[in-house]
Amino acid sequence: MFASYVDKARSLFVARLPWFTSPEILRQYFSKYGIITRASIVYDRDTGRSRRYGFVEFRSRSSVQQALTEQPHVIDGTEALVKEVLTQPPEPAQKSGLADEEKQI
Repeated sequence: MFASYVDKARSLFVARLPWFTSPEILRQYFSKYGIITRASIVYDRDTGRSRRYGFVEFRSRSSVQQALTEQPHVIDGTEALVKEVLTQPPEPAQKSGLADEEKQI
């Protein structure tokens, strides 16, 4: 998986991409923000089709900040969702007040 071997602090998550967007297109589009060390699209392993999201890793953290500031991003005619890759786990969900063993389904 992309997030396991990249510097998350220098990476963007890019979603809502058209199914035909390629890693090369991501690289071309985001290169205006700085030097890109990696661009990837996630594909379904069974069908080989794009899952319509990917990742872009920059050489510099400042490139990530600039790309996040200059939104919206229209890639291949579609407005993409561009977010920072999380560098730490999200906060745990708030408990409902019942202990796990007391929950009924």
